[in-house]
Amino acid sequence: MSSKYYYLVAGLPELTLEDSKLSYTVADFKTEIYSGLSASDQKLIDLFYLKFDNANVLKLLKDKEAEIDKRGNYSAAELTEYISILREGGEISPKEFPSYLSVFISDYLNTPAESMVLQEDHLAALYYEYAMKCGNKFVSSWFEFNLNINNILVAFTARKFKWDIAAHIVGNTEVCEALRTSSARDFGLSGEVDVFESLVKISEITELVEREKKLDALRWNWMEDAIFFDYFTIERIFAFLLKLEMIERWISLDNRPDRRRQPVHSNGIGEGSQGGGHRREAEGRHSLCAGRKRTAGSGENGLQFLWPSGGGHAHHRRYRNQWKDFCDAAAQIPAGADFGRKGGAGGHHGQPDR
Repeated sequence: MSSKYYYLVAGLPELTLEDSKLSYTVADFKTEIYSGLSASDQKLIDLFYLKFDNANVLKLLKDKEAEIDKRGNYSAAELTEYISILREGGEISPKEFPSYLSVFISDYLNTPAESMVLQEDHLAALYYEYAMKCGNKFVSSWFEFNLNINNILVAFTARKFKWDIAAHIVGNTEVCEALRTSSARDFGLSGEVDVFESLVKISEITELVEREKKLDALRWNWMEDAIFFDYFTIERIFAFLLKLEMIERWISLDNRPDRRRQPVHSNGIGEGSQGGGHRREAEGRHSLCAGRKRTAGSGENGLQFLWPSGGGHAHHRRYRNQWKDFCDAAAQIPAGADFGRKGGAGGHHGQPDR
């Protein structure tokens, strides 16, 4: 029987996507509320914070002295130790460390750089698959929802620029397969993905901040509908945490002096906050890596998922450089100008979170 959190939920503040101030943060949640949850519910909340661990693992694999995002579930010392164990051919119990991270680290250490798919995409695929098997309908659906958003937006962009769509799709769901194989204008998904038409309209928006806002509003409304009858449950608490992260990210962007039109998104692998983590190029990935809930692209990482992990095939490096040049140029174009954006397929995961 699932736990009920009457006092906790009753005491949570009301949030709106337009909030410009917060007296509470994602970090505060971990220190003040997490310990009051049941063990099984803590594991669900851990899935959210794993996006930050995703980003931290990527940093430490490249530089063991790198500064990590402390919002993750594991400290720098713990992650460094796990990496060392796997580097030496050892094994780590899935009860001690998420199995998908062990797989990713081993793949990273044992695969030649030139033959490995984009690391963040590979991590994103593993992360989303892991999260969608959590056993909680809402949490699993949330990760799948973001996976679909990110992939569909990536497919739109890849088709627009005549890139290989299949090479940029992350995951192994039926929607992923349709995007990889269908030549239909709607990939055969109009009747399968409820928000498909909304994504078509959003993908046509050229102003990056407006586009990002529309995507977050889409996610926000999806959550509201999904938890409508969940009053004092972990589902409502998980949704509160997701909303809190969205608001944090927008507030951090509003306060940036160099803000321009390129929001940071969270949802998978990033470093943003999601706020400081997912840096979706302009589409908010959620996710789901720490910080970049990247959706499918980031000005810095090309057609990678703004999620937890990104990763595509080796030849994507060419696209990454092309996309970076494109985003740099797009940032100089006045609002309203007609240009296509990468992540949106344009899209930070958000991620799954890379």
